[in-house]
Amino acid sequence: MAEKLKNTETELETLKESGNAGTASTSIAESATKIEELENKLEELKKENETIETKCKSTEESLSKYKDQTSEILRKSKEKITDTIKEKTEFAEKLKNTETELEVLKESGNAGTASTSGLANEAGMCQFHSENLQKEDCSEVDPRLVTKLLICPFCFCKLASKKDAENHVFIHHKVDAATFQNLNLNFDSMEV
Repeated sequence: MAEKLKNTETELETLKESGNAGTASTSIAESATKIEELENKLEELKKENETIETKCKSTEESLSKYKDQTSEILRKSKEKITDTIKEKTEFAEKLKNTETELEVLKESGNAGTASTSGLANEAGMCQFHSENLQKEDCSEVDPRLVTKLLICPFCFCKLASKKDAENHVFIHHKVDAATFQNLNLNFDSMEV
């Protein structure tokens, strides 16, 4: 810009020397207008840049938040699975020990002692609980149980039902069902 101004001043001097002062004034006015236009354009570009930087920062914060939420959900799911496996293992071990003790008592002829000691009842309860744990894997599943989680294709958070997943995409990602289908997106699922 400084160079343009210098060129304009040089042109003005040349015009003054040749006696065309009116043309010089016009040329100066045009140059001043162009300089003002360029300064305005520069300000607009600065504002656009600030807006873009703000959006980028907001997006980064959202992604970080979703990442943290996903990590927390995965951690809780892993804990729950670990607890369930531990519980099943403990009950299987308890059932095995109780059955072993019951067999020992029966072999020694103390079946009456076994029933009065409560081992028979305990074995029956363990067997009942073990069968109930095995039924979780059968077709007689309580419809309220969560057996799989749906995964959002945008932020990878886990949701318990298709309705919840669709609402999540609409509310949090501002994507309606028609657009979701047009983009050929779907929810992956994971067993829990």
